[in-house]
Amino acid sequence: MFLKVLITAAAAATLALAQGGGMGSQSSGGRGEENAGAVPMGNMRAQKESKADQIVSKLKLSKDQKTELESILEVSYQDAAPVRTQLAQGRANLANATLAGTSADEIAKITKAYTTAEAQMTGLEVKAFQKIYALLKPNQTTHAPEAFDLMAGILDSAAVGRGRGGMGRGRGGR
Repeated sequence: MFLKVLITAAAAATLALAQGGGMGSQSSGGRGEENAGAVPMGNMRAQKESKADQIVSKLKLSKDQKTELESILEVSYQDAAPVRTQLAQGRANLANATLAGTSADEIAKITKAYTTAEAQMTGLEVKAFQKIYALLKPNQTTHAPEAFDLMAGILDSAAVGRGRGGMGRGRGGR
C-alpha cells in the first residue's frame, strides 16, 4: 500500500512540475484597463543556464572544447533515443498500473524494468562524460566530479525539465 501511495505521489509531483508557470499570457498583469499597456514586472523569469553550459563553465572549456562537447552530447542524445522511449513507456506503465490498482508484484516488475532502463541511460551518460573528460587538459580536471554530477539526466528529455539540457535526475537533480 505504501508503495502505491509513494508512486502516485511521485507521478502527481511530476505532472505538477511539468505544468510550468505559464504566466506570460497576462498582458495587463491583472491590474485593470488603466495599466493594459504596462509590462508586468512580476512575470519576468530569468533564463536558466542549460546543463551543457554549466558543464562548460565548470570545466572552463575553450571554444574548440565547447564545440566538441556539443558534438558529443548531440551524438549521445541521438544514441539514447531508444532508451528514452523505454523510460517514457516505463513511466506510463507505472502510472497506469498504480491508477488501475495493479498488484504489488506486477508493479515491482514494472519498476524493475524501469530501473533497468534508468541504468542503461546512466551508462550512456557515463560514456558521454568519458569522451568529454578525454578533451580536458590536466588543469581542467579538478572540477570534473562536479561536471559529472551535471551529466545526470542530460540525455533524458523527460527528466530534464521538459527540454534537453535542463534539470536532471539523480545526484542532486531530484
